[in-house]
Amino acid sequence: MTVFVLLLVAWLSFGRRLSLLLDRVVPVRVTHLPTNPIQYDGGGFLIGSHAMAFGLTNNLRADLRLTSDSSNRVILYARNGAFVLGPRLNPVDTQGRPEIIVAPDPGDELAFTSKESLLGWPTPYSLRTNTGTFEGGRCFGSA
Repeated sequence: MTVFVLLLVAWLSFGRRLSLLLDRVVPVRVTHLPTNPIQYDGGGFLIGSHAMAFGLTNNLRADLRLTSDSSNRVILYARNGAFVLGPRLNPVDTQGRPEIIVAPDPGDELAFTSKESLLGWPTPYSLRTNTGTFEGGRCFGSA
């Protein structure tokens, strides 16, 4: 029993560091999901058939929001920054439902990649645009 407790304490203390080290040395499983169009349901994105809730590891909602501007373009706001995702494909719902369907602008590339750790620790999602990488407020999950 003492050995089990020692192994458990060691894993809790060093498991995450070991997982991050292995992920840098050994290639991780990467999944590329279709991103055209992107759907937003009020709580997060639906990328292909995978739901990405705007939740943090403490189970609170991340400080992310989507809105449409007067020219029908969808804008993603996070913390103090914002960028345009592209044109909105569906009309604004008159009953107030938050569903938004958006496609990238012509010529823009939008990729959504999920990385899965070898040891099962959560790996952050990242959204890459032509202006750089957006970490999504440190949203975690696994595909």
